[in-house]
Amino acid sequence: IFYPKKVGNYLYFLTFESKPHRSGDINLVTFANLYFVEASIKRINLKTFKQEKLVSGKILSYDVSENGTIFIAFYDVKKRKSSTYRGSFSQQLFTIDGIVRELRVSPDGKLALLVDEEDLNLRKIYIYKNGKLNLLLNDPFLKHSLFWKDENTLLFSASYTKGYLNIYELNVKTGKLYRLTENSVFVKPLVCNGELYALGYSEKVPGFTIYKVSAKPKEFKVP
Repeated sequence: IFYPKKVGNYLYFLTFESKPHRSGDINLVTFANLYFVEASIKRINLKTFKQEKLVSGKILSYDVSENGTIFIAFYDVKKRKSSTYRGSFSQQLFTIDGIVRELRVSPDGKLALLVDEEDLNLRKIYIYKNGKLNLLLNDPFLKHSLFWKDENTLLFSASYTKGYLNIYELNVKTGKLYRLTENSVFVKPLVCNGELYALGYSEKVPGFTIYKVSAKPKEFKVP
């Protein structure tokens, strides 16, 4: 189970099905150290606990808006392109080169996308708004874990400092970038009740632990 998200009375999630590939298939996409295969978006009614399958296909990432609209990123292995859809595979929004690793919808309906180019492994951040796709960040540093703090502020982790994954804040209107942590290793940042939380590695209890993070915003320029 990947990307669980609660919207209203429903819990949405993504599941992957293991299927053999034809011997002629090459350049297969890997996800969580597994070959990318068929996936399904499902949801559970948290009142009745009834589960239903909403859509299936070669889905790499998805998100659900506050009004329950599903957005899907689909990757075509042969064409090496990703297509993004609203609601179902019949409502295509756009196609882009590379792999959409993460797709997140903002409170006002903008889409943020974290995109890899297969050969160079560049992680770009795009914003899709009002039918237009804009490139906001384009550099060779590892990025991870998009999260909308509000309709104009995007949080993510990035390895701009070797050996660390600090949390950064991007203003999508001005393009200004701020570093919130220093010399840390955090992923999955999120804001709840005005407080910043993230997953970080714990030496006391081997594995990852949820931390309440003290943010110290400092304007940052990509090296």
